[in-house]
Amino acid sequence: MFVRNTRCTIGVLGRLMVLAEKDDTRNHPWWEQHALHELFSQNYGGLRRKLLIVQKRARINAFASLREEERDNFIWHRVNCHEQPVCDQSYFEKFCGIHPRSHYCL
Repeated sequence: MFVRNTRCTIGVLGRLMVLAEKDDTRNHPWWEQHALHELFSQNYGGLRRKLLIVQKRARINAFASLREEERDNFIWHRVNCHEQPVCDQSYFEKFCGIHPRSHYCL
């Protein structure tokens, strides 16, 4: 999530923390996203016209475990990587394909 430092953003983040105190929010596996969805559905502070939802989530946050990585991904998320050496090798192959002159790619 990318946010600007504005009064609106501070208000939304503050409200998110208030929602986090509720059991049904706090006990949700992705509580912060659950709270944000609630604020969005309520259009808290005009959030619907101020928030851009990226339709192809993998463009911003690709999951390696789902094999979503593409050359133009902003983040390649290695969550649920249970074989660290395999994940490291895969990561460096992808990284060096994009940044071959990096000192990591000798």
